[in-house]
Amino acid sequence: MSSIQISIASDMVCPWCFIGKRRCERAFALLDELPEPPRWLPFELHPEMPSAGVDRRAYLERKFGRGTAARFAEEIKGIGESEGIEFDFEKMRVLPNTFEAHRLALLGEHEGIQNAVIEEIFRRYFERGEDIGSRSVLLDIGGAVGLGAPAAERWLKGEYGAAEVRSLEAWVREREISMVPTFLINDVVAIVGAETPEEIARAISGPVTTGVSA
Repeated sequence: MSSIQISIASDMVCPWCFIGKRRCERAFALLDELPEPPRWLPFELHPEMPSAGVDRRAYLERKFGRGTAARFAEEIKGIGESEGIEFDFEKMRVLPNTFEAHRLALLGEHEGIQNAVIEEIFRRYFERGEDIGSRSVLLDIGGAVGLGAPAAERWLKGEYGAAEVRSLEAWVREREISMVPTFLINDVVAIVGAETPEEIARAISGPVTTGVSA
């Protein structure tokens, strides 16, 4: 299965992308032969976001209405619990600009630990409420996952990876991808949304037989 490349277009502020990561991991457990870890492709949901971010609650209430935003949070929290994710929306004060986080994820890809970088960014934002648009938070993440804070600082202080992130995001959008997470297999769109582990496994290798539920 080494010839199969799984890529996931996602953004770090999308709770369904975190859920999709967990379901992808469960899908891998259903396969007889493990593929390589997925490659994470950047897709900024809010590319116009100020570099300092905005108040998350106010933004969501303006966009969806207070009641709808609250119901959405409760629904996601319940689904997250079933996937081993402890969403804590009360701690999440800032809706950040995620471009720098995508740059850090790209550094992780270059160093062969992108999946660990993505996991830590998701955890810091959704479970601890940290501002993942903040350089100090991203440097701490880099140190925690093995990139090394000095290497991450050199990367983020310059423009390293910025053009590549923009190019990758343009590549994703050229494929008319408009929702995240979107799973691609060998660069072809296969699944849109955080589908069940069974659906993901089936897309990778065909039908699977299992009693595991989503």
